[in-house]
Amino acid sequence: MWYYALNQEQHGPVNYFDVVSLIGSGTITPSTLVWQQGMDEWQPAGETELAQLFRKEDAPDSQGSDKLTVETKYDVPAHTKSTQLLSMSGHTLSGRWGQSIGMALAHIGVLMGLSFLPLIGGLVSMLFTGALAVGANRFWLNLLRGGPTKIDQLFSGMNRFGPALITYLLFSLISVVVMVITALPGGILLGIGISQLPANPQITDFNALTWAGIILVATIPTLVATYIIARLSFCFYVLSDDDQIGAVDALTRSWNLMTGNFWRLMILWTLLSLIMLGCLLTLGIGFIWAAPYMQVAMASFYESLLTEEYEKG
Repeated sequence: MWYYALNQEQHGPVNYFDVVSLIGSGTITPSTLVWQQGMDEWQPAGETELAQLFRKEDAPDSQGSDKLTVETKYDVPAHTKSTQLLSMSGHTLSGRWGQSIGMALAHIGVLMGLSFLPLIGGLVSMLFTGALAVGANRFWLNLLRGGPTKIDQLFSGMNRFGPALITYLLFSLISVVVMVITALPGGILLGIGISQLPANPQITDFNALTWAGIILVATIPTLVATYIIARLSFCFYVLSDDDQIGAVDALTRSWNLMTGNFWRLMILWTLLSLIMLGCLLTLGIGFIWAAPYMQVAMASFYESLLTEEYEKG
């Protein structure tokens, strides 16, 4: 939490998201004194970690001062910490929980309804998962960016049905192929080890090859697939943002956006998983609020990736 001085008065505490807004409005400038826990004394914002949020104008004003503005067109700074993203999510949802919960429940309800269709439920659900994800992401991105939000935006992705379906199929195919290929070494060792075991073996009879195969099959595919899935996981956000981009390009852009951000996403996923576990203590009722909260957190992460891309030029 940050405190800032304005007109010789102390203001705050405000969270990181509020600080970004205050900088954008010009309330906090590089010369504004700020402080947060851990700092020895008050310092100008431009000399703290907040300096990354400013840049110099191409031309000075008439007074020759260093007038600075927010560096990017996005509200979420690059490399924002996961805890700050969660704080931003709560701030974004403030006063808009009702509609956000409605969207989250509608998305889940439609997918479940499609999957329960007799005989063809699995196929129909697969066909529409991508398009619904595109539509839902438009809602969450608009919510984050201050744009118009309506629950029927869930179906707005139908105008991208083809690219969304191809993206979903490629995403699934890549994940399965990676799992199979990375499981082969462990599977081979496991097969060799099992062939050397006596008939009706007990666990104490397992040899080194058997144990090595079990460990490799249980770990390597999961680790590699997690990395691949994380790098490709923002493809539907890309489709939501660009009506002209195709499936392959959406997957490629997601991969590129995630360069250097894998562990940051892992931390966020871990925190979101803990939230989901906590919801179990509420007999699932907490999921009603956790669902939109997690969606906004992921949209905020995507925004931070766009900021990083923007800053790199």
